[in-house]
Amino acid sequence: MPEGSFMNKREVVEMSQKKSTLLRAGVALATIVAVLVLISLPRYSSDQSEADDIASPELNEAADGLNDVLPQRIAQSTYFDSVGVRKNSMSYYYSLENLSEDEFLQKELKDSLMSEAEKRVPCTTWRPVYMQGVDVSFIYYSNDGKEILHFTRSQSTCCAPSES
Repeated sequence: MPEGSFMNKREVVEMSQKKSTLLRAGVALATIVAVLVLISLPRYSSDQSEADDIASPELNEAADGLNDVLPQRIAQSTYFDSVGVRKNSMSYYYSLENLSEDEFLQKELKDSLMSEAEKRVPCTTWRPVYMQGVDVSFIYYSNDGKEILHFTRSQSTCCAPSES
């Protein structure tokens, strides 16, 4: 067949369509490979920090044991509601039944609440190995659901020698 014949033009068109199909398939394959590579890469640091923030099984077990018997009334208008844990942190949540945020500020109850909380969580709290290096936070909420007091005790401040 002569060079400019209909059959040669048809073959050229078919070859170009085959190349186009192969090119599309190659691009699709490259996209799939790129997605698979991205999925297999380590997560962002925020995901890693969430994983690093998980409490030890022993600390979780201690919190679960307390939460099993909570909430409890521990004073006339104070409830010990729950315990939460994260790595190196245990939080005790309290609510004050008949005290709004404004009343708390007016009555200046911060020192007495801190003193009572420290009595309930003595320095012996840090004796078990799983409590070593764990900070204990006390978080109080008013009857209107607002956080009114948040303070933390650490093993180092609790066990520091007292000044004479």
